[in-house]
Amino acid sequence: MLKRHSLSIIIVLATVFIMMSLPLSAQKRHHRGASTKVQLPTPSPHHPEVAEEHVYDLWYVDEEPRFPGGERGLLRYINSHREYPQEAYENGISGRVLCSFTISSDGTVCNVQVIRGVEPSLDREAVRVISSMPRWIPAIVSDQAVPVYYVLPIPFRL
Repeated sequence: MLKRHSLSIIIVLATVFIMMSLPLSAQKRHHRGASTKVQLPTPSPHHPEVAEEHVYDLWYVDEEPRFPGGERGLLRYINSHREYPQEAYENGISGRVLCSFTISSDGTVCNVQVIRGVEPSLDREAVRVISSMPRWIPAIVSDQAVPVYYVLPIPFRL
């Protein structure tokens, strides 16, 4: 019993020692469990400056990007601008298209990609809706606007 207790104390002390030796930014990354920065693979034709900057993960930023009107405004925007493709509607196809995109440091949406699609016409419509979004309020790191990688599902229900 005493050996188990001693082993637990040693593990706790080792963990505390390791955490104390890490810089604060590394502790924050370790605690949240996400990578901090992702380099864009290709430059955007509309925003070539984004390719030169690091694109931050949502976990790393001090303030997350916000859609004008907040989450409720985002849902309203998606529901009012999404059009069900005729082909998918006639064939009874529904589902959720998972898309990723970058919200640049000026709040514009770029680099829209389908991560998990449902059907080509639904995938194209999801990309169209996201690409046509107005400017977001950008993410902030150390009082500076930065580009952020964002993932958003676009639902299509019959």
